[in-house]
This record gives sequence, C-alpha cells and structure tokens, in this order.
Amino acid sequence: MGHPYIALLKDRPIRVLWVGLALSALGGELYRVGAIWLAAELAGPNASLLVTASSAGVLAVSILGGPLVEALPRRGFLVGVDVISAAACAAVVAAAMVSGLSFPLLVAVSVLLGALGAAHRPVFLSSLPGLAPASELRAANGLFDSTIRVAQTGGPFLAAAIMAVAPAIHLLTANAVSFLASAGAVFAVGRRLDQPQAAVDG
Repeated sequence: MGHPYIALLKDRPIRVLWVGLALSALGGELYRVGAIWLAAELAGPNASLLVTASSAGVLAVSILGGPLVEALPRRGFLVGVDVISAAACAAVVAAAMVSGLSFPLLVAVSVLLGALGAAHRPVFLSSLPGLAPASELRAANGLFDSTIRVAQTGGPFLAAAIMAVAPAIHLLTANAVSFLASAGAVFAVGRRLDQPQAAVDG
C-alpha cells in the first residue's frame, strides 16, 4: 500500500497546487527572515515593533474577517490575495532600490501580508473538499500542512545561503515571485476550488 501523499500527487491539479503553495510557504519564510534582518538594520531594538504589528494584523483578521472572506468566490479570492501580496513585496523592493527603504513602509507591508495570509489559509482549507474525495480529505490536509512545516525548517537555511551572495532585500524579491507561483497554481486548478464535495465524490 503506497503512501497517501503519493496517491494524491498523482492527481495533476493537486500536484500543481501543492508545488505552488510549497513555493509560497518557502517564500514566506524567506520574507520573515529578510524583513526582520532589514528591520534590525533600520530600527535597531525597535525592530520588534514589526513582529508586534504583524501579529496584531493576523489577530484582527482571524477574529473579524472570517465571515466576510468566506462569502467571496474562493478561487478568485485566493488568486487576488497572492497577486496583492506579490505587489506589496515588490513595492518594498522597489522602494529599497529607488529611494531607500523606510521602517514604516516595511512595517505596513508586513502587517498587510500577515493579514492577507491569515485570510488566505482558512479559505484555502475550506476549498480542499472540492479537490479531494472525503476518503482522502485527511491526507490532503496533511499534505498541504506539511508544506508549511518543511518551509519553516528549511527556509532559514535557504535564506542564509541567499544572503551569502545577495542583499537581504532580495529575500523579499524571492517571496514576491513565490506569491505569483502560488497565484498561477490556484488559477491553473480551475473551478474545482469552488466546487462542493459532491462534485468530487460524484
């Protein structure tokens, strides 16, 4: 009997989505390392404000945003969140290259990304029944949850390798690209993310 993850990944839409979200999760860890590094350079001990503000954004959306985002079309919402997140990361990189990065801008973008991420994940998880039959739903949850665990483990090591050859700001560049990969993967899956469980089982 094969591993349930292998069976799931034989389904092309699930495989494409997994790759896109795995890249996005890894990009998120690169952003976390890069943002803290840049914040420490810009604000010294006050860099802790970045983490505090970002956590406050996550908390606010987690408490207040659920009913609102669940009323929106899932696939369109997920793609939109990824595109906006990519644009926000790109704006920080552009500011750093053109006029010099400011700490308030970095904090504002970190709050935005934290809030969008807090809205993205529950909407995605609620979409899984449209991707996998009920008998494989637990395995699908585990498969996609594992992407975050792997990214949390490997992300800091990859960030260190990148910073050995490139400025820390390009960790944010990598994150912007990873958001676009996630958006492309969600778009490629098609309407299955909006379908009820019955459409998959039937």
